[in-house]
Amino acid sequence: MQSGLTKKRLRLWLSLFLLLLIALTTLLGYQALSQMKWEAFRQYQMLAEELAGRIDDHLSTLIEREEQRSLSEYNFLNILGDEESNFIQRSPLSKFPVTANIPGLIGYFQVDHQGRFSSPLLPIGPAKEAYGIPQREYAERLKLQQQIQQLLSQNELVKTTIKEQIARPDQSISEAPDAPFINLTKTEALQYEDNFSKKSFDRLERRAISSKPTPATHSPSAALGQAAELELTAQFQDKQLMAAPQEKIARIKAPAKRERRKEKTVVAAPLAIADEAVRVTTFESEIDPFYFAQLNSGHFVLFRKVWHNGQRTTQGILFEQQALLNGVIKRLFETTALSKMSSLTVAFQGNLLAH
Repeated sequence: MQSGLTKKRLRLWLSLFLLLLIALTTLLGYQALSQMKWEAFRQYQMLAEELAGRIDDHLSTLIEREEQRSLSEYNFLNILGDEESNFIQRSPLSKFPVTANIPGLIGYFQVDHQGRFSSPLLPIGPAKEAYGIPQREYAERLKLQQQIQQLLSQNELVKTTIKEQIARPDQSISEAPDAPFINLTKTEALQYEDNFSKKSFDRLERRAISSKPTPATHSPSAALGQAAELELTAQFQDKQLMAAPQEKIARIKAPAKRERRKEKTVVAAPLAIADEAVRVTTFESEIDPFYFAQLNSGHFVLFRKVWHNGQRTTQGILFEQQALLNGVIKRLFETTALSKMSSLTVAFQGNLLAH
């Protein structure tokens, strides 16, 4: 009887061993590749989270800087120091051209408790001579102020038609072009506008704190669609990757809750139009935190409510959308390695803004 392995059986065992070795090598290679894939993804994820944190910190710093502004800075005139010093100066926000501490900043505005629009660009009334504003500069300031007012009006935050009509003694209320006002008295018309602005900003506040998508139908970026329409995880269908933590989309963290604060304010107001005499008033107010929202036109607005004797004034800042996104998010994105290996999609409350 022949002992040992024949050449045929030896060849068979070597073949089986070789197949087993190939299988083990393939499995180990697959595992190593999967591990490398996961490590690369996790590194990519950490870079994205770091970018989101940098964007969040930058925007939070900009907003906190605006939070510290006194409510009196939204007026054309300020009092430097306390009431006794009586040193009157122009508001820092009255500088022209507007110095943009925040990219895309168009200008500052306020709407008082009677629904009257104003900005720190100009004193109330045609008093340019009293404050040494050259005629050409006054015209440019007025143009910018009217642009801000028009944007607010287009987005149904203020109504100006009736107040403009009332300010003209040569035209009666019945001649105003807006049909709802034809049969109103002056007092009723003004009251309508006051309530209109308050309700409009209340709706905007609810939109700002809402988690539901709020399409900006007239925005140039509206054609980009909704974030929910994107298959953002389509390239991560691997089970091992899907079992990983769910922060696959870098998100800016929610800001810490800010509280209403009290402020003692010294305000200077002209006693009469084109009169250099100024009345100085000191009062205590309560100031709500800022809210950030997108208007139907696509513009961004940062706004807050100010309370004095139960009366409410709204103060805010208008921003051009793409200039803000490019000046903050795109600029920070392009300084990271992510910009060389990926694209960035920006969305706000479910609306795609830029890609």
